[in-house]
Amino acid sequence: MSGLTVRELAERVRDPDEDLDVVVNRLRSWTKEGLLDPEGERNPGTGRKRLYPETAVIDAMALNLLTERAGMPSTQAFKLLWKTSKEDFFRTPPKVKKFLVISKGPKDLAVSTCNVDSLASHLSPKKYDVHIVVDYNQLFERAQESPANG
Repeated sequence: MSGLTVRELAERVRDPDEDLDVVVNRLRSWTKEGLLDPEGERNPGTGRKRLYPETAVIDAMALNLLTERAGMPSTQAFKLLWKTSKEDFFRTPPKVKKFLVISKGPKDLAVSTCNVDSLASHLSPKKYDVHIVVDYNQLFERAQESPANG
């Protein structure tokens, strides 16, 4: 059996004080909403476990940061943003200090990546009044330190 079960994935991405069942339910919800992609079929059938690829660890950590900690609701706009950007941002560890910047304005939502030298320019457009900055490197470091890897 390759891949991670939902419980194994939850164990890898949860915060130390977070209830495992709450995280499992959150992951299942994100899968149902199409934000988290399992390997193979989304609904494998009775008696067969849904499995997630190793890349789902980074996806789940990023989703947790954006929805639970940064307060970004799981709206249709967020879902579209997530789907179109996750392939670019969360697949390979960065070789230099890199940030994911989510910028929100009254009518707009934008996402970009930048290095430390260009971070200020990403935060300055007047079109956006709220910015969420995620340290991309720490996300990958945390994924490497998760229980299944240590």
